[in-house]
Amino acid sequence: MFRKGAEAEIDVINFMGTEAVRKTRVVKNYRLPELDGELRKSRTKKEVRLINEVKGLGILTPFIEYLDLIKGVIVMEYVKGCRLKDFIDEIASGEGAGQEKLLGAVITRIGMDVGKMHANGITHGDLTTSNMLFYEKDADEMKNIAAKGKTIDPDDIPVYFIDLSLGERRAGLENMGEDLDVFFKAFDSTHPALMEYVEHFWAGYASRNPGVKEVKERLADIKKRARYR
Repeated sequence: MFRKGAEAEIDVINFMGTEAVRKTRVVKNYRLPELDGELRKSRTKKEVRLINEVKGLGILTPFIEYLDLIKGVIVMEYVKGCRLKDFIDEIASGEGAGQEKLLGAVITRIGMDVGKMHANGITHGDLTTSNMLFYEKDADEMKNIAAKGKTIDPDDIPVYFIDLSLGERRAGLENMGEDLDVFFKAFDSTHPALMEYVEHFWAGYASRNPGVKEVKERLADIKKRARYR
């Protein structure tokens, strides 16, 4: 795997005998070298702090294996499996009560984890199903359960969140509303036939964030402002 974005290059390496993901922040030659170094250092430090703080809440994120702030390098656990985006699309293409139950449980779990982040003043910053992962073995196990028509408890669904580089640690209502605005727009674009499952997201979110009413109101305000721009 190799991916190059505007801010970072991501590849899989051998780290101490095991596969790991290396994320390297790209040097920006148009910046003064001193400024570029400080920005890459601060953004790398912020991302690692967010990953660890989210993990401390009991939400799954990759383990940090190695950090070089000077070079802007993070080496982390390789969650070898599938993006939640692809998993949802695969399940949605099937038929039967088991698939519907699994979709509902997965989306409820996303809401639970996002609600817990927000309740603790943390936002993700790029909240899409492309930035959530399953280990392959976990995805296969859930598919087998769904194929048998059985119900899956959302608490038993192991979703890993990645790429928190745009997140905030002391987030206010505006940050949370923006986080959800990004999520719902991306979900509607990526999974347009599944918008009826948004109620599952809100059920999960409300179970972890007692401030859900205020967040919903701010989200509605953000959408209203966007319409009049």
